[in-house]
Amino acid sequence: MSSVVENPVSHHVVHQPGADISPFVERIVGYELRGHPPGFHAGLPSRHLTVVISLDEPVDMVAMPNPAHAPAALAALVGGLHAAPVKIRHHGTQVGMQLHVTPAGARALFGMPASALAWCVVPLEDVFAGSDALCDELRRATSWAVRCTLIEQAVGAAITANHRRRHGPDAHDPRPEVARALDRLIATNGEMTVAALAEDVGWSRRHLSACFTHELGITPKLFGRVLRFQRARRYVVDPGISLGEAAALAGYADQAHMTHEWREFSGSAPGAWLAAELTAEMAADLPDVQDTPVDAVA
Repeated sequence: MSSVVENPVSHHVVHQPGADISPFVERIVGYELRGHPPGFHAGLPSRHLTVVISLDEPVDMVAMPNPAHAPAALAALVGGLHAAPVKIRHHGTQVGMQLHVTPAGARALFGMPASALAWCVVPLEDVFAGSDALCDELRRATSWAVRCTLIEQAVGAAITANHRRRHGPDAHDPRPEVARALDRLIATNGEMTVAALAEDVGWSRRHLSACFTHELGITPKLFGRVLRFQRARRYVVDPGISLGEAAALAGYADQAHMTHEWREFSGSAPGAWLAAELTAEMAADLPDVQDTPVDAVA
Protein backbone atom coordinates (compact mmCIF):
# COMPACT_ATOMS: atom_id res chain seq x y z
CA MET A 1 0.00 0.00 0.00
CA SER A 2 1.32 3.43 -0.92
CA SER A 3 1.93 6.08 1.73
CA VAL A 4 1.38 9.82 1.45
CA VAL A 5 4.53 11.80 0.66
CA GLU A 6 5.29 15.48 1.13
CA ASN A 7 5.38 16.23 -2.59
CA PRO A 8 2.82 14.04 -4.34
CA VAL A 9 3.31 13.34 -8.03
CA SER A 10 0.57 14.30 -10.52
CA HIS A 11 1.82 13.73 -14.03
CA HIS A 12 -0.07 13.27 -17.30
CA VAL A 13 1.13 12.77 -20.84
CA VAL A 14 -1.30 13.22 -23.72
CA HIS A 15 -0.72 11.74 -27.17
CA GLN A 16 -2.83 12.39 -30.26
CA PRO A 17 -2.76 9.29 -32.50
CA GLY A 18 -2.09 9.49 -36.23
CA ALA A 19 -4.79 10.15 -38.82
CA ASP A 20 -5.35 6.45 -39.54
CA ILE A 21 -6.19 5.77 -35.89
CA SER A 22 -7.68 9.03 -34.58
CA PRO A 23 -11.23 8.38 -35.90
CA PHE A 24 -11.28 5.39 -33.55
CA VAL A 25 -8.96 6.39 -30.69
CA GLU A 26 -8.98 10.15 -30.16
CA ARG A 27 -6.45 10.33 -27.37
CA ILE A 28 -3.95 8.20 -25.51
CA VAL A 29 -3.14 9.35 -21.98
CA GLY A 30 -0.36 8.20 -19.70
CA TYR A 31 -0.88 9.07 -16.05
CA GLU A 32 1.17 8.78 -12.89
CA LEU A 33 -0.24 9.85 -9.53
CA ARG A 34 1.73 8.93 -6.42
CA GLY A 35 1.75 9.94 -2.79
CA HIS A 36 -1.84 11.16 -2.60
CA PRO A 37 -4.21 10.33 0.26
CA PRO A 38 -6.16 7.10 -0.26
CA GLY A 39 -9.70 7.61 -1.44
CA PHE A 40 -12.07 7.15 -4.33
CA HIS A 41 -12.04 8.31 -7.93
CA ALA A 42 -15.23 8.58 -9.99
CA GLY A 43 -15.02 7.27 -13.53
CA LEU A 44 -17.51 9.60 -15.14
CA PRO A 45 -19.77 9.33 -18.18
CA SER A 46 -18.35 10.74 -21.39
CA ARG A 47 -18.78 10.46 -25.14
CA HIS A 48 -16.00 7.87 -25.30
CA LEU A 49 -15.61 4.26 -24.42
CA THR A 50 -12.60 3.94 -22.16
CA VAL A 51 -9.73 1.48 -22.17
CA VAL A 52 -7.57 1.49 -19.03
CA ILE A 53 -4.37 -0.50 -18.65
CA SER A 54 -2.91 -0.26 -15.16
CA LEU A 55 0.86 -0.22 -14.81
CA ASP A 56 0.56 -0.58 -11.04
CA GLU A 57 -2.14 -2.37 -9.04
CA PRO A 58 -5.41 -3.48 -10.67
CA VAL A 59 -8.16 -0.91 -10.98
CA ASP A 60 -10.36 -1.60 -7.95
CA MET A 61 -13.95 -0.83 -8.97
CA VAL A 62 -16.26 -1.00 -5.98
CA ALA A 63 -19.39 0.16 -7.81
CA MET A 64 -20.30 -0.23 -11.48
CA PRO A 65 -22.46 2.06 -13.64
CA ASN A 66 -25.00 -0.75 -13.75
CA PRO A 67 -25.69 -1.58 -10.08
CA ALA A 68 -26.64 -5.14 -11.08
CA HIS A 69 -23.01 -5.79 -12.06
CA ALA A 70 -20.62 -7.02 -9.38
CA PRO A 71 -17.55 -5.02 -8.31
CA ALA A 72 -14.26 -6.08 -9.88
CA ALA A 73 -10.53 -5.41 -9.78
CA LEU A 74 -9.04 -5.52 -13.28
CA ALA A 75 -5.52 -4.87 -14.54
CA ALA A 76 -6.85 -3.96 -17.99
CA LEU A 77 -10.43 -3.07 -18.85
CA VAL A 78 -12.89 -1.58 -21.31
CA GLY A 79 -15.73 0.61 -20.10
CA GLY A 80 -18.66 1.20 -22.46
CA LEU A 81 -20.86 4.27 -22.77
CA HIS A 82 -22.80 4.88 -19.58
CA ALA A 83 -24.62 7.60 -17.65
CA ALA A 84 -23.64 6.75 -14.08
CA PRO A 85 -20.25 6.74 -12.35
CA VAL A 86 -17.80 3.91 -11.84
CA LYS A 87 -16.53 4.19 -8.26
CA ILE A 88 -12.82 3.37 -8.07
CA ARG A 89 -10.98 2.84 -4.79
CA HIS A 90 -7.30 3.79 -4.76
CA HIS A 91 -4.46 3.87 -2.22
CA GLY A 92 -2.99 7.15 -3.38
CA THR A 93 -1.19 5.72 -6.40
CA GLN A 94 -2.55 5.31 -9.92
CA VAL A 95 -0.24 4.63 -12.87
CA GLY A 96 -1.40 3.53 -16.28
CA MET A 97 -2.54 4.19 -19.82
CA GLN A 98 -5.98 5.30 -20.91
CA LEU A 99 -7.46 5.26 -24.41
CA HIS A 100 -10.43 7.44 -25.37
CA VAL A 101 -12.25 5.25 -27.89
CA THR A 102 -14.96 6.69 -30.13
CA PRO A 103 -18.25 4.82 -30.71
CA ALA A 104 -16.98 3.98 -34.21
CA GLY A 105 -13.87 2.61 -32.54
CA ALA A 106 -15.90 -0.09 -30.83
CA ARG A 107 -16.44 -1.84 -34.16
CA ALA A 108 -12.94 -1.02 -35.41
CA LEU A 109 -11.08 -2.26 -32.30
CA PHE A 110 -13.41 -4.79 -30.72
CA GLY A 111 -15.48 -6.00 -33.68
CA MET A 112 -18.80 -5.09 -32.07
CA PRO A 113 -21.12 -2.08 -31.82
CA ALA A 114 -20.73 0.24 -28.86
CA SER A 115 -24.11 -0.98 -27.60
CA ALA A 116 -22.58 -4.39 -26.82
CA LEU A 117 -20.45 -2.72 -24.12
CA ALA A 118 -22.89 -0.04 -22.91
CA TRP A 119 -23.23 0.22 -19.12
CA CYS A 120 -20.54 -2.48 -18.76
CA VAL A 121 -16.93 -2.76 -17.65
CA VAL A 122 -15.24 -5.89 -18.99
CA PRO A 123 -11.70 -7.30 -19.00
CA LEU A 124 -9.75 -6.05 -22.00
CA GLU A 125 -8.76 -9.61 -22.86
CA ASP A 126 -12.43 -10.44 -23.51
CA VAL A 127 -12.68 -8.09 -26.47
CA PHE A 128 -9.15 -7.29 -27.67
CA ALA A 129 -6.98 -10.05 -29.11
CA GLY A 130 -3.40 -10.01 -27.86
CA SER A 131 -4.19 -7.77 -24.89
CA ASP A 132 -2.10 -9.84 -22.44
CA ALA A 133 1.02 -9.50 -24.58
CA LEU A 134 0.39 -5.76 -25.05
CA CYS A 135 -0.02 -5.22 -21.31
CA ASP A 136 3.22 -7.07 -20.59
CA GLU A 137 5.08 -4.93 -23.14
CA LEU A 138 3.64 -1.73 -21.69
CA ARG A 139 4.75 -2.64 -18.20
CA ARG A 140 8.27 -3.46 -19.38
CA ALA A 141 8.57 -0.24 -21.41
CA THR A 142 10.68 2.53 -19.88
CA SER A 143 9.10 5.62 -21.45
CA TRP A 144 5.67 7.02 -22.27
CA ALA A 145 6.71 7.48 -25.89
CA VAL A 146 7.48 3.78 -26.28
CA ARG A 147 4.19 2.84 -24.61
CA CYS A 148 2.19 5.07 -26.95
CA THR A 149 3.96 3.55 -29.95
CA LEU A 150 3.15 0.05 -28.72
CA ILE A 151 -0.50 0.98 -28.28
CA GLU A 152 -0.74 2.55 -31.73
CA GLN A 153 0.77 -0.57 -33.28
CA ALA A 154 -1.66 -2.87 -31.45
CA VAL A 155 -4.63 -0.64 -32.29
CA GLY A 156 -3.61 -0.49 -35.94
CA ALA A 157 -3.37 -4.28 -36.14
CA ALA A 158 -6.81 -4.67 -34.54
CA ILE A 159 -8.36 -2.16 -36.93
CA THR A 160 -6.94 -4.02 -39.92
CA ALA A 161 -8.13 -7.41 -38.66
CA ASN A 162 -11.63 -6.21 -37.81
CA HIS A 163 -11.91 -4.30 -41.09
CA ARG A 164 -11.51 -7.60 -42.95
CA ARG A 165 -14.15 -9.25 -40.79
CA ARG A 166 -16.59 -6.34 -41.17
CA HIS A 167 -16.39 -6.62 -44.93
CA GLY A 168 -17.07 -10.34 -44.98
CA PRO A 169 -20.40 -11.93 -45.90
CA ASP A 170 -21.89 -11.39 -42.42
CA ALA A 171 -20.73 -7.78 -42.02
CA HIS A 172 -23.10 -5.16 -40.61
CA ASP A 173 -21.89 -1.56 -40.49
CA PRO A 174 -23.87 1.17 -38.68
CA ARG A 175 -26.37 3.21 -40.63
CA PRO A 176 -24.85 6.48 -41.96
CA GLU A 177 -27.82 8.37 -40.52
CA VAL A 178 -26.81 7.26 -37.02
CA ALA A 179 -23.23 8.37 -37.61
CA ARG A 180 -24.46 11.75 -38.85
CA ALA A 181 -26.76 12.21 -35.85
CA LEU A 182 -23.87 11.34 -33.54
CA ASP A 183 -21.57 13.85 -35.26
CA ARG A 184 -24.22 16.56 -35.07
CA LEU A 185 -24.77 15.96 -31.37
CA ILE A 186 -21.04 16.15 -30.64
CA ALA A 187 -20.63 19.29 -32.76
CA THR A 188 -23.39 21.07 -30.81
CA ASN A 189 -22.30 19.79 -27.36
CA GLY A 190 -25.58 17.95 -27.03
CA GLU A 191 -27.74 21.01 -27.61
CA MET A 192 -29.46 19.71 -30.77
CA THR A 193 -32.86 18.21 -29.99
CA VAL A 194 -33.86 14.73 -31.07
CA ALA A 195 -36.58 16.28 -33.25
CA ALA A 196 -34.01 18.44 -35.04
CA LEU A 197 -31.66 15.47 -35.45
CA ALA A 198 -34.46 13.35 -36.90
CA GLU A 199 -35.38 16.06 -39.37
CA ASP A 200 -31.73 16.48 -40.32
CA VAL A 201 -31.31 12.78 -41.21
CA GLY A 202 -34.79 12.37 -42.68
CA TRP A 203 -36.14 9.91 -40.14
CA SER A 204 -38.88 9.96 -37.53
CA ARG A 205 -37.86 10.62 -33.93
CA ARG A 206 -38.85 7.11 -32.92
CA HIS A 207 -36.87 5.45 -35.70
CA LEU A 208 -33.78 7.57 -35.02
CA SER A 209 -33.91 6.85 -31.28
CA ALA A 210 -34.31 3.12 -31.90
CA CYS A 211 -31.42 2.92 -34.40
CA PHE A 212 -29.17 5.19 -32.33
CA THR A 213 -29.76 3.11 -29.20
CA HIS A 214 -29.23 -0.13 -31.13
CA GLU A 215 -25.76 1.10 -32.19
CA LEU A 216 -24.61 3.00 -29.07
CA GLY A 217 -26.60 1.48 -26.21
CA ILE A 218 -28.01 4.80 -25.00
CA THR A 219 -30.62 7.12 -26.50
CA PRO A 220 -29.67 10.30 -28.39
CA LYS A 221 -31.36 12.37 -25.68
CA LEU A 222 -29.28 10.76 -22.93
CA PHE A 223 -26.11 11.01 -25.02
CA GLY A 224 -26.80 14.73 -25.42
CA ARG A 225 -27.12 15.12 -21.65
CA VAL A 226 -23.79 13.33 -21.20
CA LEU A 227 -22.17 15.73 -23.68
CA ARG A 228 -23.48 18.74 -21.76
CA PHE A 229 -22.27 17.23 -18.48
CA GLN A 230 -18.83 16.62 -20.00
CA ARG A 231 -18.75 20.24 -21.15
CA ALA A 232 -19.73 21.44 -17.67
CA ARG A 233 -16.79 19.56 -16.13
CA ARG A 234 -14.41 21.79 -18.06
CA TYR A 235 -15.84 24.83 -16.29
CA VAL A 236 -16.36 23.32 -12.84
CA VAL A 237 -12.66 22.41 -12.50
CA ASP A 238 -11.64 25.99 -13.39
CA PRO A 239 -11.05 27.83 -10.07
CA GLY A 240 -11.82 31.14 -11.77
CA ILE A 241 -15.37 30.12 -12.66
CA SER A 242 -18.17 29.88 -10.10
CA LEU A 243 -20.65 27.01 -10.16
CA GLY A 244 -23.39 29.39 -11.28
CA GLU A 245 -21.21 30.60 -14.15
CA ALA A 246 -20.30 27.01 -15.03
CA ALA A 247 -23.99 26.10 -15.24
CA ALA A 248 -24.71 29.01 -17.56
CA LEU A 249 -21.69 28.35 -19.78
CA ALA A 250 -22.61 24.68 -20.10
CA GLY A 251 -26.18 25.48 -21.14
CA TYR A 252 -28.09 24.52 -17.99
CA ALA A 253 -31.18 26.51 -16.99
CA ASP A 254 -29.59 27.29 -13.61
CA GLN A 255 -27.13 25.95 -11.04
CA ALA A 256 -29.81 23.75 -9.43
CA HIS A 257 -30.39 22.00 -12.75
CA MET A 258 -26.67 21.37 -13.17
CA THR A 259 -26.38 20.04 -9.60
CA HIS A 260 -29.26 17.64 -10.23
CA GLU A 261 -27.52 16.30 -13.35
CA TRP A 262 -24.22 16.15 -11.48
CA ARG A 263 -25.67 13.95 -8.76
CA GLU A 264 -27.05 11.56 -11.35
CA PHE A 265 -23.87 11.32 -13.42
CA SER A 266 -21.19 11.54 -10.71
CA GLY A 267 -22.94 10.43 -7.54
CA SER A 268 -22.39 13.72 -5.70
CA ALA A 269 -22.78 17.49 -5.95
CA PRO A 270 -20.12 19.35 -7.99
CA GLY A 271 -18.20 20.72 -5.03
CA ALA A 272 -18.06 17.41 -3.15
CA TRP A 273 -17.10 15.55 -6.32
CA LEU A 274 -14.23 17.91 -7.09
CA ALA A 275 -12.91 17.81 -3.51
CA ALA A 276 -12.72 14.01 -3.66
CA GLU A 277 -10.64 13.84 -6.84
CA LEU A 278 -6.86 13.48 -6.79
CA THR A 279 -6.20 16.36 -9.18
CA ALA A 280 -8.13 18.77 -11.35
CA GLU A 281 -6.81 16.93 -14.40
CA MET A 282 -8.23 13.62 -13.20
CA ALA A 283 -11.50 15.31 -12.36
CA ALA A 284 -11.76 16.79 -15.83
CA ASP A 285 -10.62 13.61 -17.59
CA LEU A 286 -8.21 15.85 -19.48
CA PRO A 287 -10.62 17.61 -21.87
CA ASP A 288 -8.69 19.91 -24.20
CA VAL A 289 -5.71 20.19 -21.85
CA GLN A 290 -2.43 21.47 -23.17
CA ASP A 291 -0.21 18.91 -21.48
CA THR A 292 3.29 17.59 -22.08
CA PRO A 293 3.41 16.06 -25.56
CA VAL A 294 4.40 12.43 -25.36
CA ASP A 295 7.15 12.82 -27.94
CA ALA A 296 8.93 15.22 -25.59
CA VAL A 297 9.01 12.75 -22.75
CA ALA A 298 11.85 10.29 -22.36
